Amino acid sequence: MEIHESGMAINYTDDISFLIEKCHAYRKIRSSGVSSVECVVNAKKNMIYFVELKTTAPDKENKNDLESYVVEIADKFIHSISLCYSIFHEIQKEDADYPIGITLKECLGKSPKIRFMLLVKTIAEDNCLHLSAMFQKKMRPFLKIWNAESVIVMSGAKAVQKGLAVIE
Repeated sequence: MEIHESGMAINYTDDISFLIEKCHAYRKIRSSGVSSVECVVNAKKNMIYFVELKTTAPDKENKNDLESYVVEIADKFIHSISLCYSIFHEIQKEDADYPIGITLKECLGKSPKIRFMLLVKTIAEDNCLHLSAMFQKKMRPFLKIWNAESVIVMSGAKAVQKGLAVIE
């Protein structure tokens, strides 16, 4: 599975990934206000990442835009985990063209640790920390319900350095 989005590319094997944004279940319900991250990945043992890619993010001085941005992305995380598990539990139909990877599917059934990851192509490192703190505050009840470890905000440069993405 390869995704080209927001000036970056990420690539994971099909067995550990799910292109949730492309699947039929999402396309069928998105007109109802449902939003989605790009993909769901089981990149580490018993750890599932919900990954969103963005070109930029408002800086911390722009409070109104920043708050709207956090709400928009938080909704994507919340809707995506709900949709992923509704497909896993066959409430929504799985898509033959964009199925949940077999290893990822196994992990979904084993009480995985959950992380939400936002990769932003162009962002200052101090803004990453500020945004991450805003997500933690905004999503606190949701993170507790799911026992989710964190919301990671990472610059494109740092994502490249860690081997998570390629800048295009």
